[in-house]
Amino acid sequence: MIEDHPTPHLLMRENVQAMKRGSVLVDVAIDQGGSAETSRPTTISNPTYIEEDVVHYCVPNMPALVPRSATRAFQNQVLPFIKLMLRDGVVETLQNHPYLVTGLSTHQGKVVRGIIADVFGVKHHSVEEVLK
Repeated sequence: MIEDHPTPHLLMRENVQAMKRGSVLVDVAIDQGGSAETSRPTTISNPTYIEEDVVHYCVPNMPALVPRSATRAFQNQVLPFIKLMLRDGVVETLQNHPYLVTGLSTHQGKVVRGIIADVFGVKHHSVEEVLK
């Protein structure tokens, strides 16, 4: 994903056309625009459609269908970093694990995501500025 932008299409129409007839494409990135050029959001009540002879399943927020399992999986991924932040502090943890910065939206009341600042009409601050 690219921050504040829809996901780029990794599967172009030609790639989908090359799939076996009756294949199933489950697009877990549909919430952000989808990973396939042929993807479009569907609903739980009408979850699939066929395009290029491939069944597409593109229900947004798929984890909501299995909330308990999704919560446990999310917790297992996030909890170690929360423990690091509690032990070392937010700034030091983000400096030592720069890949975590992509999940930062605000810090000490300052907005670091451009789209959020625009939506709320507040000043956008750079990550470097807020992590000094």
